Amino acid sequence: QGNLSGAYSNLGKVYEASGQEDKLIKLLSNTEAKQYISERVIRHHLLKNGNIKDYSAYAFSLGNVTTTGLVGALLILAFWIVFILWVDVYETEKLKHILFALCLGSGFSMLATPLYDFYFVTLGWELNGSYLNDLLYSIFAIGVIEETIKIIPFLILLRFKNIINESMDYIVYASLCALSFAFMENLIYFHENGLDNILSRSVSATILHM
Repeated sequence: QGNLSGAYSNLGKVYEASGQEDKLIKLLSNTEAKQYISERVIRHHLLKNGNIKDYSAYAFSLGNVTTTGLVGALLILAFWIVFILWVDVYETEKLKHILFALCLGSGFSMLATPLYDFYFVTLGWELNGSYLNDLLYSIFAIGVIEETIKIIPFLILLRFKNIINESMDYIVYASLCALSFAFMENLIYFHENGLDNILSRSVSATILHM
């Protein structure tokens, strides 16, 4: 009758880390226990066993987005959009073009989770506290995945000459694609940690993404 959620969650992580697949399967078959198991552990289990259908349901889901988290993420997004459009003094961007860029960027951002899972399941690679490992992971996993996901929507936008037709548009629409990625990421952070880190997310992480 203690901290059941923490106990079940940690047990799932222990079974995954120690490769006790049979015990993990048994644990996940327990309805009471499964609700406390990390979605990350469940995703890895499904991907390892080739259950692509159920895996996709987890991988391409935003999870339980909170109202406060959504409001916080939207405020950060709106603030920086207003700033970018204020800086863009040469030509007023059309609302439909801005929304198209944001939707494109948000859609591609959903690829981050399966790509991170692929790194872990196929290579067994993740952050582990080791300086060299974490440096290489930050460059070739986090860096490669996130920067690629942010640049692809922008490369697609470059095909539309009526959208990007002046030098400043490169900065505007590249930033919008990065902002949409940061928005989706903020939804996750604010769901897991509340709004305690809204300041750092708004003035450091979001800017760095752009």
